[in-house]
Amino acid sequence: MKFLLVTVMIIIAFAIMSDKGRLMLEVLTSVALSTALALTLMGRYQSPQKRGMEKPQEEKQRADD
Repeated sequence: MKFLLVTVMIIIAFAIMSDKGRLMLEVLTSVALSTALALTLMGRYQSPQKRGMEKPQEEKQRADD
């Protein structure tokens, strides 16, 4: 966790000092937001086949208990 915090602080300091740093910070921010959105949508909109496969497994586990 400390490593991540130090890395973010270095990137922000570099971004303040140079134009290339600002560009890099904008790119990293857009990549992070795109990744978060993709993961959210993947979790929300799973294929019906995958959802159908998960439910019987849960029912089997309940039956075994």
